[in-house]
Amino acid sequence: HYDKAIKDYDEAIRIDTNFWKAYQNRAVAYFYKGYYEKSYEDIKKLLSKGHKISEHFVSEVEKRLNKR
Repeated sequence: HYDKAIKDYDEAIRIDTNFWKAYQNRAVAYFYKGYYEKSYEDIKKLLSKGHKISEHFVSEVEKRLNKR
């Protein structure tokens, strides 16, 4: 079901590139699919736009990318 969610978030972002909740949710979906690089890209987009995301979640993604 994560594949469907990712498609839905892609469409939401296509319609409104400022829909931060779609980036956040897509980052989580990517994480659970094992797409850590894509998840991290969405995290960086969120942070660059001034939005917050759980530090614990960011840490988990970074661990899997060996960024810490």
